[in-house]
This record gives sequence, C-alpha cells and structure tokens, in this order.
Amino acid sequence: MHLKGAELEVLHSVNYMREAASATSDAERARVAESVLKARAIFDTEFVTFRNSIVNDDNLARTAQVQGLYEELAAAEDSLLHTITSRQTGEVKAQLDALGQKSDAISKLMTKLQETKLLVMAESAAETRRTYEASRRTLLLLVLCSMLVAMLAGFGLARYLARPLIRAAEVLEQVAQGDFSVRLSLDSDDEVGRMAKSLNRAIEGMRRALLEVNASSGEVTGAAQQLASASERLAKGAHEQASSIEETAASLV
Repeated sequence: MHLKGAELEVLHSVNYMREAASATSDAERARVAESVLKARAIFDTEFVTFRNSIVNDDNLARTAQVQGLYEELAAAEDSLLHTITSRQTGEVKAQLDALGQKSDAISKLMTKLQETKLLVMAESAAETRRTYEASRRTLLLLVLCSMLVAMLAGFGLARYLARPLIRAAEVLEQVAQGDFSVRLSLDSDDEVGRMAKSLNRAIEGMRRALLEVNASSGEVTGAAQQLASASERLAKGAHEQASSIEETAASLV
C-alpha cells in the first residue's frame, strides 16, 4: 500500500513537470513547482514506511536502487524547472523524455519490489502454516500421550486400591470358614490402612469371644457332669435305704 502510494507520487511529479512545461506564467510555474515539492515529501514518507517493513535482503537492495533513481529523477526535475524558467524551450522536450524514462524505470523496479514482497509474504504465510501444523501435531501427540499416561496411572491406582480390598475379602472368607487366626497386613495410615486395623481388631474380638464361650461351655459341661454324678449317688443311696427299710419291715413280720 505504501509502495503504491510512493509510485503514484512519482507519476504525479512527472505530470506536474509536464504542466510546468506548458505553463504560460511564472505564477503557474511556481504553483507547479510547489506541487512537485509536496509530491516528493509524500513519496519520502510512503517509501520510508515501506522500506522499514522490508526484511528480505534482495528487496532491501532494490529499495536502495529505487531511492537512487528517485534522487536522479528529482535532480532532473530541478534541472527541467530551471530550463523552463530560463525559457530554454529547445531542451524541454528532451528533458521531459528523460524524466519519463526515469519514471518508467522507477515504476518497473517498484513493481518488481511489490511482486517480490508478495512472494516473500506468501512464503512466510506458508512457513507459518507449516509451523502451525507441526505445532498442532505436536500438541495432539502430547494430548494423546497425556491421556495414555493418565489411563495407565488410573489403572495402576485402581489396582493399588483394589489389592487390599481383595485381600480383605479373602480374609473375611477364611473367617467365615472358621479360621480366626488370619489377619490383614497393611502398613499404611490412609483409609484402607485404618479399615485393615479395624478388621483385625474385629477378628481378634470374635476370636476372644469364641474362646470365652468355649471356656464357659467347658465349665457348664463339668458342672453338669458333677450334678449327674451327685444325682446318681443320691439315687443309689435312696435305693439302698429303701432296700434296708424293706428288709427291716420283713423282719418285723
């Protein structure tokens, strides 16, 4: 955009010189000269802005060529203005033709500059696109790897948490079969560890209760046996006493 604006000012400047060549008064020629100076100022602004946006070495070299040609064009315009002011009409046409040639050379170089810049921009856009695609693929790969790691970590954590629970189920199964000597061994202070300690205490309590029940049962059995023996002795004594009474009664008869 800035390069196009600079190129337009080159064309305007040359057109102003043609107007100056056909001017019929000094005032008109002065007005044209002022317009030429304004065109040069606009060219300088636009072209410097464009040049500051260039990063390609070839285009930087071309901008230097354009700057050199434009300085030659400005010198030729000044010379032509002097020729017109001096009324040297015989040299005006030749100088105008020379101005046109310099202007055409500048325009061609500017067109080449513009084409090259567009090509560089297209290459830069393509490179940016390639970088984006590569970054996108890398990001997707990282996401997939993160998901895989998360899945593996979740599986490992599930197994870590499930292992003590499975062991607890096995212990309870052995307890259900009457084995109160088993214990759940877990050295941890988390919820699973506290569950294991509570389960072990419950099994130990059940074992002690059963031992106490067995002991009490033995005592009851012993007492029952003692009572049976005493009853047997009492019955035997009663039988013997009845026999004695019968014998005594028979002797009295």
